[in-house]
Amino acid sequence: MLVSAAITEGTPRELVRLWHAGRFELIINGPLLRELEAVLLREKLRPYLAMDDALGFMVMLHDLAQHDAHTGSRSVRYTEDPDDDYLVELAISFGASYLVSGDRHLLALDEIPVEGGRTVWVLTPRQFLDELR
Repeated sequence: MLVSAAITEGTPRELVRLWHAGRFELIINGPLLRELEAVLLREKLRPYLAMDDALGFMVMLHDLAQHDAHTGSRSVRYTEDPDDDYLVELAISFGASYLVSGDRHLLALDEIPVEGGRTVWVLTPRQFLDELR
């Protein structure tokens, strides 16, 4: 979702605007920032996103989002793609209500039951935008 927000107009960018306006908390951690940086700095994205804008987006996220030091134990498999599991662990460890993604492996979860009867709902950016409205 964050890559889409950085390179195109649309629902993901609208969500970043709403986050910046204080409508919800955005939770990040080191692995998420490193993955985002690796993607945004790819040369093939230059037609869509200037290097300065990519770096500015990363700085904004780093400076304004809520940080979680939990980097993921990867001891539990949640999805068919183990590279996505850290995002589930991030949502659980921070006590998030929602995990917003366009990734099919994460969306296949639909909901994640958590100890104590809490649920983390996995939504597309459009579904989350509708929730906020």
